[in-house]
Amino acid sequence: MSNVLQSGSHIYVSGGTVLDENVARRVFEYCVHEDQWRELPASPCYYFTLALVNNCVTTIGGVSVIRGGGATNALYNYNGKWCRHYPDMPTSRSSCSSASSERYVVVLGGLSEDEDALDTVEVLDTDRLAWYSVARLPRPVAFAACALSADAMYVVGGECVWGGNIKALLDSRDPGPVWTEVTVVPGMYCGCTHYRGRLLVAGGMDSSFNALSTVRAFDIQNHRWATIGEMSTPNTCCSLSVIDHASHVSLLVLGGRRSMAYIRDVVEAVNLDSCL
Repeated sequence: MSNVLQSGSHIYVSGGTVLDENVARRVFEYCVHEDQWRELPASPCYYFTLALVNNCVTTIGGVSVIRGGGATNALYNYNGKWCRHYPDMPTSRSSCSSASSERYVVVLGGLSEDEDALDTVEVLDTDRLAWYSVARLPRPVAFAACALSADAMYVVGGECVWGGNIKALLDSRDPGPVWTEVTVVPGMYCGCTHYRGRLLVAGGMDSSFNALSTVRAFDIQNHRWATIGEMSTPNTCCSLSVIDHASHVSLLVLGGRRSMAYIRDVVEAVNLDSCL
């Protein structure tokens, strides 16, 4: 599953968890206004997650091509280079998930250096440049999808969606339970994002491991699912991003897999104004 990061009118997409390490190191930038893609210099690691730290695109976690493993954090400095800038996480992890909230970056799950799934959640305070641990996930997950609203973080781990209050999650002094199960997602390994009180999910796999083409919205307040679109082909392990155009709002479905052997380079769009 590739990782997507949005910063203003730019979208950044990682190479994902493909077997080819050189492909997995790739990072692409899409300019919404120009409708153009460009490839950034290859990341110094692979199987990482992307985060926005102090308005800079940053890789977190992954496997370093130099030292063979660990929790490398690299900053892209917009001069055509990646450089180490932030302290490493307490826990080495790859294939993890992350979300940025003001001065904090929340990193969760993933695989350890022994390739065991993790339930740990760690937070980078970008003002103090310091990491600290917060409430663990209900169970270990890797390749999870994350979505962030104004006050909550949502994690799609397997068939379950967990929600956690951001304020409670960031408070390291409160060791009590934070995560609660919100709903059961219609398909495993789906893409997920948040938009106006709804969780938007696309594709995934059913219980028979068949890829799905459905795009759905979950109304968090009313606890109700609705189908809002169909992709041109079944897709799994895709990434989602919401783009606010001058005339309409679109949900972009980026990349993914039609099967384990077929990786997609297609970007599809769903007009959210017409279905929500």
